[in-house]
Amino acid sequence: MYFSKLPEIIYLKYNKNPFDGEYILIKNIFSRIKLIDSIKPSATLFEDYFVKDWERPDTIAMEKYQDPKYDWVIILLNNIVNLYSDWPMSDAVFQQYLSKKYQNFSDVHHYETLAISYKNNIIMPEGVIVEESFRFKLPTGELLSKSQSRISVPNYEYESKLNEKKRNIVLLRPEFLGEFEEIFQKIIQYTPSTEYITRTLKSSE
Repeated sequence: MYFSKLPEIIYLKYNKNPFDGEYILIKNIFSRIKLIDSIKPSATLFEDYFVKDWERPDTIAMEKYQDPKYDWVIILLNNIVNLYSDWPMSDAVFQQYLSKKYQNFSDVHHYETLAISYKNNIIMPEGVIVEESFRFKLPTGELLSKSQSRISVPNYEYESKLNEKKRNIVLLRPEFLGEFEEIFQKIIQYTPSTEYITRTLKSSE
């Protein structure tokens, strides 16, 4: 549904010679950037939402807006380009994904720094990716051990954090849905230029 809302471009497709090719019709996915930049500062329009297992943009749209066709609003506002990679996986799908990607879930994926303080000030934040051999040196010159400086992050923990982070999205408040659609249609329309054909179609090389 989302892509049906986007304007189109007549694009000249060629292999080597730019004067010898064919025109094809494609969706202008870059128009989403202009819209997001225009409305994102208005934080009062949105509310936080945690995506539960097996929920999809269309099921959330049905629950929130009483119409699954408004899934494009959720996809757009959360900058989702590919549902397979940008949307959180269910627990079952997540386990299948891990099984295909890793031979051992508990193997070390990478190492991250521990939070280190000196005189009540954080001088090394946690979560910075480092090498296995990393050891932190205090301002006093003392060299901390590996176990005091960094921690290992297993494959499972790494992938789980990435997936769980995707569950935190924003939703447009229902009372602003109609106005949002009007703004959307206005912003994505093309204005007269050398490439202009209609308000929803232009040519490009």
